Amino acid sequence: MELINNIEEVMASAIDGVIIIYLVNKCFAKTKIDKYIYPFLFWMAIFITGHCLEQNFIIQSIVLTSLVALYCGIILKVEPLKSIIAGVVVNVGLALVNILTIFLVGALSGSEITELVDTSGTSRIVVIVLTKITFTFIGIIIVNMISHFVRFKRYQWVYICVYYMATFAICILVCTLLLSGDFNAVETVIMLIMVMFIVLLNIMTYFLIVRINNENRAEMEKKVLNLQIGNQHNMIKKTSELYEETRALRHDMKHYFTTFSEMLKCGDTELVIKEMDKVLNVELNNVKMINLSNPILNAAVNDKLNVCHRMGIQTDIRISGSVSEDMSMDMALIISNLMDNAIEAEVKLRNKYIKLAMHEDSKSIMLEVRNYINEPVLKEGEELVTHKKDKLRHGYGVKNVKRIIRKYDGYIDIREEEQNFVVTIIVPL
Repeated sequence: MELINNIEEVMASAIDGVIIIYLVNKCFAKTKIDKYIYPFLFWMAIFITGHCLEQNFIIQSIVLTSLVALYCGIILKVEPLKSIIAGVVVNVGLALVNILTIFLVGALSGSEITELVDTSGTSRIVVIVLTKITFTFIGIIIVNMISHFVRFKRYQWVYICVYYMATFAICILVCTLLLSGDFNAVETVIMLIMVMFIVLLNIMTYFLIVRINNENRAEMEKKVLNLQIGNQHNMIKKTSELYEETRALRHDMKHYFTTFSEMLKCGDTELVIKEMDKVLNVELNNVKMINLSNPILNAAVNDKLNVCHRMGIQTDIRISGSVSEDMSMDMALIISNLMDNAIEAEVKLRNKYIKLAMHEDSKSIMLEVRNYINEPVLKEGEELVTHKKDKLRHGYGVKNVKRIIRKYDGYIDIREEEQNFVVTIIVPL
């Protein structure tokens, strides 16, 4: 039994390290960590701290807080103040969960606290299992409030809470039975095997929860993408109508001037002035327009061009070649999404500049959008830094573009060069 107790203490410290690293990554990691050696080294440090310094709570707390703060600052690139706060919250949270769980188990099972923390007692195993499950459950809830990495529906949260409370009740029942002293060695081992089965069941449940979370996230992204596509289709349709109206108006202006010229020759000056006043009362927007042969691309490009014009963004538009009708809407969506991202990036800059270039050859269409940046915005894995207030909707434009590129087995390259953020796309014909 002594060997089992030693193993349980080692496992408890190891599991603490895994839970802490997992929760901190979910809270602060902007991209997937490719080099797992760094989290492993910090996990080892947390494990050694928890296991070797368990008799000295103050030193253990200081070292644990420092390790979490260093991990957040060095590996996850978190601000110093936030890193320190994270270290303190993790340390205090772990201690509070352990203390409150032990007191709650003691109160519900009618057991003495000394019996529950006795490392030579079998009930200690049940308490350790319960504290780790509770720490993980509460940690996920707190991290979700900060980073929104969980996407559970209300009824799913209810199921998870009910499952946790059922696990808690079973563990208290097992703990009460073990402390009653009515079990022989074989029966005690059977009870401990039941506890291990509960642990395995919770691990399986965790992976099921992760899968449900991913499915919910994919469902939400699909809804947002469909909403964006619908809005962009409406935008392109309205811009096409506006463009046709502008062309018609320009055509009518020629007839106006011809008519006015003849009327002036006949001396109908007052009538000309009256008719000109009618024409001038029509509100004409001061817009910049380019003329492309494809009406859908024409609408998308001119819409973004006018947005840039209103915001004082210098533009360089170079488009040559043609796009087939069946690809027109997809190419327009790509241009709209990339231009939206570029415009968002330029709004707060002094030197506002966006270049859109597209040309077509016999084998492919090459599209490139570049905009000026005054600081790096690209992280590992082609993830972008956002300053949007709505973090949940960040990145869907790029995801939409990538979805279209996959549809045509195309190629996309996102990079930074000479203070320019550049997106290059090649779509095979």
